[in-house]
Amino acid sequence: MADRGVRRACQALAAVCGVGDARGVSLPLGAASAAATIRAGDDGPHTAGCQRKPAGNDTPEALAAELERIDADVYFLQELSPEWDDQFERLGFWRRYPFNRRINGEDAFGAAIAARVPVHDLEVFWSADLPQVRGVLRLDDRDVELVNIHLLPPRTLDYTGYYHKGAEALLDIVRRFGSRSFIVAGDFNSTPDSDFATRMRDLADDAWEASGRGFGFTWPNGMFQVPPIRLDHVFVSRDLGVLGARVGEGAGSDHRPVVADLARRAAFAR
Repeated sequence: MADRGVRRACQALAAVCGVGDARGVSLPLGAASAAATIRAGDDGPHTAGCQRKPAGNDTPEALAAELERIDADVYFLQELSPEWDDQFERLGFWRRYPFNRRINGEDAFGAAIAARVPVHDLEVFWSADLPQVRGVLRLDDRDVELVNIHLLPPRTLDYTGYYHKGAEALLDIVRRFGSRSFIVAGDFNSTPDSDFATRMRDLADDAWEASGRGFGFTWPNGMFQVPPIRLDHVFVSRDLGVLGARVGEGAGSDHRPVVADLARRAAFAR
């Protein structure tokens, strides 16, 4: 199901901090993603993924084709506008991923989790006045918590306050997971050497650092004359092993997808 629009507080904030503007650019935004394959016992591979896309990206067919090539079981979608929601409906994406929860926004903060395997307790929650999405994937005899996160970029003093508020709230969520399995993925607007990423690695494994090759830059995907950095991440609980990690193309986007193959540690060892 889709929620059209977001709370007024978020709209007021986003009116001056669309992701392009918050990053100091004014060109149309693109897609970023992260995906993960989860192997469940003898049942074969399951894939989880995170895909970020904005209303400004006018290449839904190219982006949908890349999602098909990634072939994830679960996607974490960001910057989901009503127009993109409708385009994905037209392209049959929601039918192929029927376990979904969506909230649309005309700003950069629409979001969704969409799955072709059963995910329960899907819900929108609010953190630092921004909508996020979470759910629970059943993997063998264990639940895997899914959290889709988009932190506000720390570009100005005001944005930095919201960024830190959202980062602290996410760290608290992960701490409260305790021994539960989880995948936390999205656009963290944080480089790997940031204080936030360092603290997250105390609680979880960074899929790219566990099994990626090279720097894994995700932004700006060649669109802007700035040095490339990695802002998009997949963090996983330590009972999940990382079989591989790679970046995709990010068609029409200023972000590239991060794709990570995961397995339960018991299956990983076989």
